[in-house]
Amino acid sequence: MNIEHDEEMYTLNASQGRWPRDGFCRALSAYTATEPDMYRITADFYVPGFKSSMLVNYVGVFFNAENEDNFDFIFFR
Repeated sequence: MNIEHDEEMYTLNASQGRWPRDGFCRALSAYTATEPDMYRITADFYVPGFKSSMLVNYVGVFFNAENEDNFDFIFFR
């Protein structure tokens, strides 16, 4: 997994690695939001080349994170 980060955006490339050995592709920001932005998330998802594949991919976001192992999440299909 490759994670790139600039001031406002994380870019995750999960084309490497295998599940479950490598776990979920994820990035946890050190940023702590305050009211009224505590539950505002903006995300663009791009999952290329899997329409005719047998692979199943789910993209999503996690929030209310205490650390990389304790968080709430939502997946999109």
